[in-house]
Amino acid sequence: QSYHGCLWFENQGGWTFAPRRIASFGGTYAAAVGDLDQDGDRDVVLVSMFNNWDERRNASVVWLENDGAQNFRTWQVDVAPTHRITVAIGDLDGDGRSDILTGGMHLIGPFDRQGRLTAWLNRGGKARP
Repeated sequence: QSYHGCLWFENQGGWTFAPRRIASFGGTYAAAVGDLDQDGDRDVVLVSMFNNWDERRNASVVWLENDGAQNFRTWQVDVAPTHRITVAIGDLDGDGRSDILTGGMHLIGPFDRQGRLTAWLNRGGKARP
């Protein structure tokens, strides 16, 4: 749906918050914040529970790269497994770089391309679409 995605509510002070849409992403279900590219700012990872699962090119995990001025560029991390419902960012392999861990539901057919826990290890380098 066009209204699926991620909003950041920027604190304006005095308990006032300004909504900023930072990404559109079908079936957005969970988000995590961390510095994936080691540039000192906070990036965001989103997972999708139902991003039109029968279209195999649709992403199930995306990384929103923060340019440091709170402008976000969307990178597709993967299309499978599908039906992601939780995400965390942390250094899973002890190399000093933030990695991504997602969890998903385990459903019976017709759903395929599922996984209960999936890790993407950050190998460094420049991001590529």
